[in-house]
Amino acid sequence: MEGMEQSDWYVVYTESRAERNVMRQLKAKGIESRFPSRRHVCQWGDSTREVDVPLVCGSLFVKVPAPCLSEVLSVKGVVGYVEQKEGAFLSDEVYRYSSY
Repeated sequence: MEGMEQSDWYVVYTESRAERNVMRQLKAKGIESRFPSRRHVCQWGDSTREVDVPLVCGSLFVKVPAPCLSEVLSVKGVVGYVEQKEGAFLSDEVYRYSSY
């Protein structure tokens, strides 16, 4: 991925509950990704635990050059990407909505 043209942020859809697995695979390929989530306190019986819950289930932000989107789509668990009329997301928007 390094040494290529400018990278932009895109949103990709993942299979149900596959966000973290897809993120690991993308990281192994050298592709930057973010997982928009929030902390949530869950209670099971008499114990509580904080867990990360997706803001939008089944989605990730990925930063790649447009010609490399097909490489992202080849990752197991990626279903597709959000097509946009006006290019990609701005970096500020991605960092505002992601916790990783």
